[in-house]
Amino acid sequence: MEAEILGVYVAAAGIIVSAVLSIAESRRQGRNAAASAQRAEAAGRVSDYNAQRVISALERLADSAAGSRQAVLFRPPGAAAWQLVPRAGAYELTNTGTAAAQDVFIRLPASLPGTTPAKPRTVAPGESLSFTAAPERSTTDATVTVTWRDPDGTDREWFYPLPPA
Repeated sequence: MEAEILGVYVAAAGIIVSAVLSIAESRRQGRNAAASAQRAEAAGRVSDYNAQRVISALERLADSAAGSRQAVLFRPPGAAAWQLVPRAGAYELTNTGTAAAQDVFIRLPASLPGTTPAKPRTVAPGESLSFTAAPERSTTDATVTVTWRDPDGTDREWFYPLPPA
């Protein structure tokens, strides 16, 4: 009988030790999960901060270029090049290059409300296309994308952040 009672006590002690270890592990996992959530939140704040810095830098670049000659990043000989400026509540995209751009299409991101020409068209040097764009608080990307084909048949693409209107 003493062996049976001793067995019950040993089993009960095992159950208690197991429960204590389980509770301790559960608390440790809870602390780890909380720390992980805090790291994710901090990483999100850093990401937001970096995005704001990029946006501010792009806005400063656009502001500094507002009254000066617009920068053209790359202009192959005999090719189209683009200048984007705000004009009377809209935007004007001008071919500043030395060749016509065929099948010119202006694309705005889904989060940027606006209207662009419905059909692609040819834009000769010095000619412009107009479009509207109105960034909102929910706008996540304000980059204008222009696609066209050079006279030699090469497909081209140009990205530019929407300058302040």
